[in-house]
Amino acid sequence: MSARLVCSLCLVGPVVWIAFARSDKAIGQATLSEELPVIITLRLNKSEVTPEETVRLEQLVPAEIELEIGRSVWHDVIEIGRYDKQSGCLVAISDPRFYRTIEYTEGFDELPRSLGASHPIPFKIKDGRHKGIWFEFRSRRLGIFLITATWSLCDGGYITSQPVVLVVKPPLDEKGRPIVKPEWLREIPSVVEIVEVNKDK
Repeated sequence: MSARLVCSLCLVGPVVWIAFARSDKAIGQATLSEELPVIITLRLNKSEVTPEETVRLEQLVPAEIELEIGRSVWHDVIEIGRYDKQSGCLVAISDPRFYRTIEYTEGFDELPRSLGASHPIPFKIKDGRHKGIWFEFRSRRLGIFLITATWSLCDGGYITSQPVVLVVKPPLDEKGRPIVKPEWLREIPSVVEIVEVNKDK
């Protein structure tokens, strides 16, 4: 079996660093507790939207790679920016302690955190260069979100994707002022609250 390069990701603030490590495992031959090969390419048809606007997320691999999706697909959505009511604009969350995984029930309709099937999931996209699947969803939350996808494979392994960033901004009224509904926001806990919680553990 020939050696290959495996990609791993590390998020440091707003920057995504990609590291390469040598591996002798076949593609996807890793458990979810190990570093997974980054094979999937994610593509959004829109990188900036307003709440409840439909977004299409394509998940692609090169057509020449011999692999089939197994029975599970996972999505991770991490909030890395939020809407600030005082300034009226989006702001980056500079402290990683405030990053939070967003469940689909908290504002991402039709982008399941975990999708399971009774049979292998077929490719919806086959264009000669790529093969893959897609999901259409809407965000009901303002913010900046880092999205990744992971597939199980029919041979028992797993592969994951590079992240993409989705920016969800408020719409503007006829005078250019942001329209913000309370349900589009979430409150960020203070550093003091986080420290107190950690003390109790």
